[in-house]
Amino acid sequence: MHPPASVSSGAVTVADGNAIRGVLNARLETSSQSSIDSVVRKWWLPFLLLHSLPYTTIPAGSVYRGGVMASFTLHLARNKLKYGTIQGYVWALCEHHIQVGGIAADPLDNVLDWSRWMHALEVQAWVDSSVEPHEMVPFSVLIRTLRALDLACHNDVLLGLILVFMFHTMSRSETPVPKTRHGQHNFDHEQHIRCRDVRVTTVGTERFVEWGFGNIKQDKRSKRAKRDPDKREWKPVGEVTGILSMLFWYELYLTFVPPDRPPDSPFFIREDGRHAVYQELLDGFRAAMCRVPGISKAYAFKLGLHGLRVLGYNCWRAASGEDVAALQGGWGSEAHRSYGRDTLASLLTVPQRAAAYAAANSLPPMPLDEAMAAPDMGPSLVAPHIPISSNPPSKKSRARTLGSSSAEPLARSPSPDSAAAVDYLCDVVVEHARGSKRKAPTLRV
Repeated sequence: MHPPASVSSGAVTVADGNAIRGVLNARLETSSQSSIDSVVRKWWLPFLLLHSLPYTTIPAGSVYRGGVMASFTLHLARNKLKYGTIQGYVWALCEHHIQVGGIAADPLDNVLDWSRWMHALEVQAWVDSSVEPHEMVPFSVLIRTLRALDLACHNDVLLGLILVFMFHTMSRSETPVPKTRHGQHNFDHEQHIRCRDVRVTTVGTERFVEWGFGNIKQDKRSKRAKRDPDKREWKPVGEVTGILSMLFWYELYLTFVPPDRPPDSPFFIREDGRHAVYQELLDGFRAAMCRVPGISKAYAFKLGLHGLRVLGYNCWRAASGEDVAALQGGWGSEAHRSYGRDTLASLLTVPQRAAAYAAANSLPPMPLDEAMAAPDMGPSLVAPHIPISSNPPSKKSRARTLGSSSAEPLARSPSPDSAAAVDYLCDVVVEHARGSKRKAPTLRV
């Protein structure tokens, strides 16, 4: 096996060497070269000066090149740059190194875990932090916030459903609802959740909620959903014991809305009949957090809806690995969810395991998490019996099934009052029994 070589080294004359470098550099458009120069001048050189690094390019082959580049991406993210911009700036900096020192000077050459690092950064840095914080919502804060909601209030139940939906599906904040009720950012039938985009599916004896996703940022034309007759990318959400139960919030929400809404109308609607919008949900989430003893307004404003996506990813990553989390979250070009029965059976068990892990363990840190003092929310609570019915609906559901019902039933979560649920979910996860004047939720078919 020959050692690595480059056309940048070994030219037989100085003139040839200059010509080779000139040809390589000239392949870039003028605008691209201008962008490279701008990144170096505006971001790279100040970064080096800030950290007193004694070079203008990372020495070729330095064992520290991966860490320096990762620190540079953190520097960009902390300055409120979005992930797509960070990706472009990393390319520009690598190209600058290659122009200066040849292909061997590429600082990301043979950095084995670079793609893994950038994937974790993408989860947090996808949104503009000047609009919404990147920080992960702590698991205990989510649980206590859900417990603080009034189950007899339409808007509180709507909020609870959205929070649990975003946690389990790792949805981007722009997916379920629009930004406004008028103009360019009004409800979009191709992007936002319609009534026809949610269904309860039965496989064997298991019932679970599925959500149909339309256009998303990395798939504007919904290419990955072309195989589906509904032109949607469907995400199944396995059941979780207690307050994180997707079925519980879905069926409770159905008791507040008309039973026969038009299939293409917005699914998430407020008590006044208008469809929900992003800013009102964000404000409601922060207000609900402030109902929890120990959580201040200042603390609540450090968190946002995007932090639920980060939390969901981190829970799934900790419980089942990064590949499974990426599959559910929809990252990457290969993330089309076309499941066989074995894959579906495995995915349906992850939400329970992810919640159990998060309740019993500290989650791995995420790249942009800031050191925030955890609020004192009081001691863990004793878990009461939770009357969540797991019986199948008495009428035939209009939702189509995803597999044959002749196979063995999928693995079930512990019962709400089992010792396993209390021990592994640290009490609070299995608690949401609260007084309500409304009837118990039932499935509309």
